[in-house]
Amino acid sequence: MSAAGGTVALRDLAPPIRAALLEGARGGTRTGGHPRLRIDSRLVPGRDPAYLLLADRAARAVSEGTPDLAAQLERAVTDEPWDAYPADAATVVSLLACWDQVLRDLSIYDGNVYLASEGAVAALIEHAGADFEGDSLETTLDDLEALQVIYRFPVAMKFRGTYTRASQCRANCWGREMAAYLAADPNGPMAEWTRLLTEVGRSEHDRYREHFQLLRQADGDPRERWASSQSLPISVLV
Repeated sequence: MSAAGGTVALRDLAPPIRAALLEGARGGTRTGGHPRLRIDSRLVPGRDPAYLLLADRAARAVSEGTPDLAAQLERAVTDEPWDAYPADAATVVSLLACWDQVLRDLSIYDGNVYLASEGAVAALIEHAGADFEGDSLETTLDDLEALQVIYRFPVAMKFRGTYTRASQCRANCWGREMAAYLAADPNGPMAEWTRLLTEVGRSEHDRYREHFQLLRQADGDPRERWASSQSLPISVLV
């Protein structure tokens, strides 16, 4: 994952390492655990949306006095992940991965689940007892999508039957790796979040199983599938 030198293109960093630059892309002064690091781009951090800057294929991270910047960023996310990542991004990615794992551990669904909408992500945060510290959940999801740590797209036709602005999302393999860095911190909140989400899964075990059975039906009615997802405490799709 490492690239030598005090300058590194954002596109040359794996997504979980690139995510340590999110605060700087937003215009913050402390980036990736390194206060002397800046991002050079044709866009302006803090003025232009971070998700646009993160998509700039020419954007570079530059640090004064750091001979191997990529290694510095990698150490930051492995040694102090809750400091390296903005709290809102860390919370959302961790909870997406955590809910996935809870459903697998309870033998409710053995694959990766999508949250059915932005509202479902908000419900996930609430049921986990987590604090969301971002300006807006939609902006956080925009940034995570640009960082390539989540999959996110308009709810599939087979689950709703028409287009709306709601988007389904889940952590991808890079998001799960980012969540693993965060879960490895013994002082982090993951254990408590897992406990609370496990309670939700246990109390609604049969309803979630029935919902996933409905989603598997090849000739199911999209409206029925959507109504089923919305009846759950945390709405999910596949």
